[in-house]
Amino acid sequence: MNKEQDENIKIFRLHSGEDVITFYEEFEQGVVIINPMVIIESNHKNKFLIKPLLPFRILENNVTLLYSNDIQFIMVPTQTIIDYYLSAVEQVEIEMFESYVNEQTSLVENKSNNSITVH
Repeated sequence: MNKEQDENIKIFRLHSGEDVITFYEEFEQGVVIINPMVIIESNHKNKFLIKPLLPFRILENNVTLLYSNDIQFIMVPTQTIIDYYLSAVEQVEIEMFESYVNEQTSLVENKSNNSITVH
């Protein structure tokens, strides 16, 4: 990832209290967020976890809108957090691909098992 792309990654503190790290693009009423992940504090000192904001199965291409009135403030993440986020995004993309392949395989298997025999 290059520095210009890293600049399109921000942490949005929502009025709900969630911190969301994401690629973003501005639009008139807010931002389009791509691969949004929620930052979760860990019980361990200075540790955190991130997970998808929403289950990836319900987002088209893992993209959604975040309206300006939902955003409390915006933060610039450190390079360490950016790297961790990018690793998590890659893992989710792998899981999405594997899930898609498994679904397609199941459909093909079900279709072949549903053959009709005429006597």
